[in-house]
Amino acid sequence: MRRTPIKIDAQIISLIVIIIGIIIIGIILAIIARVERGLLGIILAGLTSVILIYWLKEILKMVKSEWVKEEVKREDWNYDIIKESDGLIIVAEVPGPEEEVKVRVINRELEIRGGKNFKKTLKLDDDMEITQVSYVNGILQVKLKK
Repeated sequence: MRRTPIKIDAQIISLIVIIIGIIIIGIILAIIARVERGLLGIILAGLTSVILIYWLKEILKMVKSEWVKEEVKREDWNYDIIKESDGLIIVAEVPGPEEEVKVRVINRELEIRGGKNFKKTLKLDDDMEITQVSYVNGILQVKLKK
C-alpha cells in the first residue's frame, strides 16, 4: 500500500508557528515575573518578548519562502504542442527521474506523470495513440498519431 504525502498549506504552518510563539512568550513572561519582581523583571520580560517576536518573524519568512518556491515549481509548467498532418508532438518539462516519468492516453486526454508527485493532463481533439516517447535531461517528447 502506497502512502500519499500530506499537503500542508503555508498559512497553516504560519498559524502553528504563531501559536507556539505565543505559548513560549507566555511561559517566559511567567517565569521572569516569578523570579524577577519589580522593574528589572518587566524590562527583561519585554526584551525577551521583542527578541522572540523577531525570531518568529524570521522563521515565518523562511518557511514561507520555501513553500512559495515549491508552489511556483508545480504551477509553472512549460510545454509546446506541435501540430503535424498526421498527429501531434508534445514537448514538455517534466521532473524526473526517468523511471518515474509515465505517459498514457485515456479518453482523449494525455496524462503525464513525473517525479515529486507531478501529474498533468492535456485534452486532445481526436482519438490518438502514442507512437514514440523520449525523456532527456528533464524534457519529455511525446509523438502522437491519429
